[in-house]
Amino acid sequence: MPLNLHIPTPHCARIAVTFTHAHAAVNCEMTFALQDTTDGIFTTPSVVATNVWAAWVANCVPALSPNVVSNGVVYEDVRTVPYTGADYPQTATPGTLASASTQIPTDTALTIKRLGGALGRAGRGRVYWPLWDQEELLTADATSSAVQTRIQNALGAFQTQVETLSGTTFLGHISLQFNKVARTNGLFYRTTSWVAADLLIDSQRRRLAGRGS
Repeated sequence: MPLNLHIPTPHCARIAVTFTHAHAAVNCEMTFALQDTTDGIFTTPSVVATNVWAAWVANCVPALSPNVVSNGVVYEDVRTVPYTGADYPQTATPGTLASASTQIPTDTALTIKRLGGALGRAGRGRVYWPLWDQEELLTADATSSAVQTRIQNALGAFQTQVETLSGTTFLGHISLQFNKVARTNGLFYRTTSWVAADLLIDSQRRRLAGRGS
């Protein structure tokens, strides 16, 4: 079953914040899901994108290396198939984390689990936070607890601000499969906490120049 299989998910939109490298030709995104049981977020997608961008700049840009340049929001209505949506480019905004900005490979990331308050793999998601600066590493293979805490807090604050879009908007992830079998409808899980399993760095090979888009 292909992982990118399109399955409808009631009351949900998929959003992504796009980013690139200040010097390398890589294009990446960090993906989330929004649920609004009133469907209010589907009336003006451009407003949703603007609010998501504002929350990202306020909370996540300060926790990113200047080598990470955020540049847009992708909005996708996944309530019906085929999905519909739009790209909302934004002013390129480098991370403002104070550092020497020494470049390291663009596959370097810290895995942050987004727990959904449910048992099993379906209730858990993850994001790969880009660690694109030598100064964010404590050793050759690990970051520090201070960096870990900063990232977790940034994502938590981002979620809090995004969820103020309306009183019925929640941020989380969508499960499209169960035991490798496609669901009839996607299942949304609101993120209840952001937690890094450990301080070891991970590799997002697709982010390397020449490996992804």
